[in-house]
Amino acid sequence: MFKVGDEVVCVDDSPWRSTGTKSLQKGKVYTIRDSDNLPPDHNGDIGFHLVEVETPFTQQNVGWSSFRFRKVQKRDLAAWLATENTVEGPVRKKVKA
Repeated sequence: MFKVGDEVVCVDDSPWRSTGTKSLQKGKVYTIRDSDNLPPDHNGDIGFHLVEVETPFTQQNVGWSSFRFRKVQKRDLAAWLATENTVEGPVRKKVKA
């Protein structure tokens, strides 16, 4: 689902449990620099290292858990505009005020 170079938005900026470190900002967009598997106590989750954030962990360089992020969905505006008038049904007409 996630890959290096993807933009992700932070949805959980709570402090990291063992260090109290809070380097993320909820609602901010980050770029995945690389990823790795987290230790077994993380239920098979993956960790992200982010371009914009120095990884604060000194004992284990495991990155931020993926549950903290959602992938940024970029819309193709040109494709959307091309399909705008293809919906079947009544056409609304502008009414002069």
